[in-house]
Order: sequence, then C-alpha cells, then structure tokens
Amino acid sequence: MNRIHKYRAQKLGFNNWVYGNIVYTDELSPVIYFQVGKGSVKTIDFVYVKPDTICEFSNVYDKNGQEIYEGDIIEFYELQSYCINPDCEPHLLGYGIRLAKVTGIVTFTDGMFGVENDYGIIPICERGFREIHKEDLKHEIANPYFDYDPNECNINDVDSLIGVKVIGNIYDNPEL
Repeated sequence: MNRIHKYRAQKLGFNNWVYGNIVYTDELSPVIYFQVGKGSVKTIDFVYVKPDTICEFSNVYDKNGQEIYEGDIIEFYELQSYCINPDCEPHLLGYGIRLAKVTGIVTFTDGMFGVENDYGIIPICERGFREIHKEDLKHEIANPYFDYDPNECNINDVDSLIGVKVIGNIYDNPEL
C-alpha cells in the first residue's frame, strides 16, 4: 500500500498553514519540515508549528481533487428515511426517503479517518454518493415518496450529488 504520510499545521505565531512531515521533540514545539527549491537544487526547511493544529492527511481526496485532512469540515449528500405519518397506528406507518445535505468533521478514530453520525464513525470513503450509486440514486428520485429541498440540491444533475466536498476546517471556519 502506498500511503502518503503528510501533515499540515499552522505556523507558531501565525495562522498560515504549512504542509510536510512532522518531528516531535521533548524540549521544543513540533516542527514540520518540507522540501524547498526547484529542479535539481532542493533543500529541506522546517518551521515550528502550533501543536493543537496538527492534522494528518487522510489519503482521500474530495470530488474537486482537494486533499482531505483530519479537522476538515466536509459536505456530502445522503439518503435518509422518515416517517410519513407518525401519528397513525404502528402497522399503518409509511416511510419515505429524503435527500439531505450533511456536514461533518473528519476525525481519526479507531484506526480510520471518518465522520461521526448517530451510528458511530463512518469512513470517509463511505460518505456521500459514488459513481456506482448513480443508477440507484436516479431510481430513488423517481420514487413518489422521495422528498428534497430544491433550494438545497439539483436532483436533475445527479452528478452534482456525487462525492464529498471540503468546505473548510475547524481552525479557520469554526462557525461551520
């Protein structure tokens, strides 16, 4: 497996991000070191970083090709079932399906990068719709009990619903 070990963190005393590999020491703040230069002339440089902003690369990219790191806030769509008439007798309950736009924070828990929901941590690669779901999604949209908010998504363009999108991170966008 060709896993890329890469980190990002904010420079100590600044809020801009640096990307590279990390070194921890007992006496000093952690440092991220990275390669500088072009062509055959390259050197290694490093900067001290804020320890609480260190984020590991998940080795997963969003639908726009952006790297997904621990601490990123991602947006994706998922199908959720709901009760059409919750006030009726249990044997008469009917259920529909709605398309929901969901956001979540990427964490590293139990040995995997994922997003938490009511059922636990779901791996990033299982969030949102993938190409293989496209035909199933079109079928669900045709269902008479399918519910969606036209202001939130364009169901006529199923491709726009495919994948996960990074919309920020918990350090730069805590309001998300």
